Parts: sequence; structure tokens; C-alpha cells
Amino acid sequence: MWRISSLTAQVDDDTRILVLPVPESKRATKIQDTFYNVKSYSDLISRTSTIEERLAITAASQPKLYEDKTQEEIERERKFRQRQRMEKIMRVRTYQFGGIGVLAFMYIFVYRKFMHPKPVLNSVVYH
Repeated sequence: MWRISSLTAQVDDDTRILVLPVPESKRATKIQDTFYNVKSYSDLISRTSTIEERLAITAASQPKLYEDKTQEEIERERKFRQRQRMEKIMRVRTYQFGGIGVLAFMYIFVYRKFMHPKPVLNSVVYH
């Protein structure tokens, strides 16, 4: 059994493409170590159906396209996105006002009390 995971090519009608598998030395699982529990056609069909069911569940869990959504779903998603934007803006504002508050505290209680030069009596700066 061969599986091509992806193939992209742009060619004209005269070009031939030869698809070769990964060499045996570069495979994580060797061909000789590969074992399939397929003894009859019914085993193969049941294995195929389980894989198709798993893929169908994955396809169903994918997000809907805009065209496939109802008006309520569109409105719910719009409100959700708006709420996310507002939460992000409020988080930024919280950090901004917190930084301004810390700077004001440092100026009022630290810089003015300990680092700000004090004028000497009867000096030009004092008057």
C-alpha cells in the first residue's frame, strides 16, 4: 500500500512525472517491518470504514465558512471577537495606568524626598 502525502507540480502535456517512494534507509518504519492485519476483503472494508469515519468526524469539527453560518452564529461570533478586542485593550490600559501610577509614586515619595536637591537658605535658587 502506497500513500502520497502531497504532490504539487505544474507541467505541460509532454512532461512525464515519475513518483518514487522515500528510500528504505530514510524511512522511520521499514517496509519489511510493516504488518497489516488484513486477511480478507471484509477486514479491508472494515478498516477503510473506520478510517473514513475518523476523517468524517475531523471534517465535521472544522470551523464553518462564513457562507455556511446562520445569522445567530454570525452575531455570536461578532460579539465574541468584539469582547476579545475589548479585553485586549483593557489589559493594555491596565498596564499603562499601572506604569503611570508607579512613576507617580516614585516621583512623589522617592525622588522628591531623597534625590531632589534642596535649596540652601538665602541662595539665589531659594529666592
